[in-house]
Amino acid sequence: MAFGRTLDIRNNTTSDILVKDLGILVPANIDDNDINVARITSSVTLDRANYSRDLKELVDAGTISVNGYDGDGDGTLSANLTAEQSASEINVSIPKLKVEYAEDETESQTTGVEYIEKLSHTFTTGAADYLVQWGAEVKTTFGQIGIETRVKIDGLSQIHEAHWTPNSTRTETITGLEGWAPASGFQKVTFTAGQHTVSLDFASSRKGRSVNMRRARLLVTRI
Repeated sequence: MAFGRTLDIRNNTTSDILVKDLGILVPANIDDNDINVARITSSVTLDRANYSRDLKELVDAGTISVNGYDGDGDGTLSANLTAEQSASEINVSIPKLKVEYAEDETESQTTGVEYIEKLSHTFTTGAADYLVQWGAEVKTTFGQIGIETRVKIDGLSQIHEAHWTPNSTRTETITGLEGWAPASGFQKVTFTAGQHTVSLDFASSRKGRSVNMRRARLLVTRI
């Protein structure tokens, strides 16, 4: 069986797989879509893959699947290369990014000093490093009263906590923001394979004094 002009290497596990002698990293199988496929369109790389010991061992073990693998036991992967293919340049495609996003544009208010949840997002991921980013607009009703913000992972690990004191009495003449101020940040997080939840919470710094949050956003990107 011939590969043709392309070769798809699909990861069947929830961890990244490195085909060492080809130098190709195949991303984890997170949700059974194209993110866990490395596509090769270069005849040079196809030629190397045809005799890759690491690729054959991974296929035989069921760790990865290769489109066009003949499995005839002769120690090689069959590929018919044309002269045109042999002259082509190396072109290994980069898999799509794994991105999770959530938002809440509405305005919420609290007068309590205990955190309340403004926004959360639950998703499934493979074992990998991710960049967790958060942002919102915050406002207080009384001068010098602060608003507390917090970001937690799975309700346990706290990766952010901050105190913000936006100017509650000033109204910008151009934007009309009425004391709204940005509150944001980011943190690298190493997730294990499975389901995870990221949450953004807020609270008042003084009991009985109201604080507001709106336009909350969470962005989680694999890095």
